[in-house]
Amino acid sequence: MVHTMSSPRNTLYFLFVMFVVLLQGICKVTGRGFFSSSQYNNGQGYKPAPNCARFECASYVVVHSQKEFEIRKYEKALWVSAPSITMDDYKSAASKGFLILFSYYNGNNTEKVKMNLTIPVLIDVKNTSYTVYFRLPKEYQNTMKLVPKPINKNIQQVTLPKHKFAAVTRYSGNITNKIIPVEVAKLNTSLMGTPYQAAASAVGFNGYTIAAYNSPFELKNRVNEVLFFYD
Repeated sequence: MVHTMSSPRNTLYFLFVMFVVLLQGICKVTGRGFFSSSQYNNGQGYKPAPNCARFECASYVVVHSQKEFEIRKYEKALWVSAPSITMDDYKSAASKGFLILFSYYNGNNTEKVKMNLTIPVLIDVKNTSYTVYFRLPKEYQNTMKLVPKPINKNIQQVTLPKHKFAAVTRYSGNITNKIIPVEVAKLNTSLMGTPYQAAASAVGFNGYTIAAYNSPFELKNRVNEVLFFYD
């Protein structure tokens, strides 16, 4: 199954509020609450995150799917990354990285161009180091259109993914220091004894990635994901 990008119908302000509040953990949903089993699509992979019908989302192909996880092959694309941030608290690090990139998308670039944000926001986690990524909008993908140059010299343009596949599990609720290790451990356990356990082994070298899709004001069918990238 191929998941493709849809045209964004959003404002920068809405997504700014959406992700900053999410990363600050203000959402009233706790734990895994409000997850809908309808997100699993009978062996065809998780259904596209509901917000992908409204916002531009990264494209991927589902290689394998079962209830506990799925294996994806993402389309390579241009992203931008904030500088890696080292601290103990996920929310603080992710919020800091998000704001750096949000400023760039909101016109803090040499061309003073405002760009539509895309989802998901990705956060690479390796020990206590966090790196936040935004995918560039489709008008900058595989075209001759020049990407606006950031004023902040620490913002880097990168091509992702760096690895061929991603093992992915989906959950709902908050993205917190307490919940993340639980979901990482569950994905690791689910992969063991399968043809895809190489994904779990790769975590020691590559770390793991968090993907956030939702406004904290959406209390049903929330979508967060943990990804293990591997070759």
